[in-house]
Amino acid sequence: MTTSAIATGERFILARPTIEVAAAEIRLTSAVGAAAEEVALSLRDALRSTGLAFKVMNPAARQEVAVSMSPTGGQAVQGTSVQGWVFNDEAAQMQVTWLPDLLLVQSSSYTHFSDTLKPVLEAALTWLDENAHAQLRTRAGLRYVNRLVDEAALAPRAWQGRVQDWLLGPVVAGLWAERVEQAHQQLHLRNADSTSTVLRHGPFRDAAARNRFSYLVDLDVFDASTEPFAASSALELLTRLNHTAATVFRETLTPEFLERLGIAFGSAEGDER
Repeated sequence: MTTSAIATGERFILARPTIEVAAAEIRLTSAVGAAAEEVALSLRDALRSTGLAFKVMNPAARQEVAVSMSPTGGQAVQGTSVQGWVFNDEAAQMQVTWLPDLLLVQSSSYTHFSDTLKPVLEAALTWLDENAHAQLRTRAGLRYVNRLVDEAALAPRAWQGRVQDWLLGPVVAGLWAERVEQAHQQLHLRNADSTSTVLRHGPFRDAAARNRFSYLVDLDVFDASTEPFAASSALELLTRLNHTAATVFRETLTPEFLERLGIAFGSAEGDER
């Protein structure tokens, strides 16, 4: 694998997966109020069309609380409760949350977008289009929480040569480099297509890795614009956001470390992780 191959934007798959949690979120406006059991069962049937069982199905609720201010101080006012459902497939480690204004698909056993998230998203979004009277899409986003582990990393600066030096900053340069025990940075990036990326990254002492220093690469790629809701355009947008997430992930790490992670490139259209 060469540096030029990394830069071409081809599909890649990590031979050693680093993603702890992958999540896709659509926020929307809908004419549906409280989600009745028969409506939820209809959505589960749509989710099951992907081949996953989703045997576990439980009610979900979000309580909205407003705070009013007066000369005597603030007072919390109990708001409305938004009712929905959570669907779980324990074997696939997949969870789908549906509220009238939210669709959230989460996986803790992620391989890559087209295999793990896309089939479930396509089934759920199509169902929303046909059954939930969805009107507007107010936000769409993908989040990938990567945990890079090296049980030989005795200090944060052990990640030099793997994470780009210009991101490591004081972890590898300056008077405090030897003293750094933890470093977290958050960058808000403007993408070329008017979407945004929030990158949270840094080394941390990892109790699950013999208390050595692991490295967090937490990517939140999103579009906060409001558009008419349509299943096809929402899925297209999420696919494009995945392309962006893959690009930022690659640019965070050095070519040598990407090769050590076992990145393989395919000929599929677009950039995927």
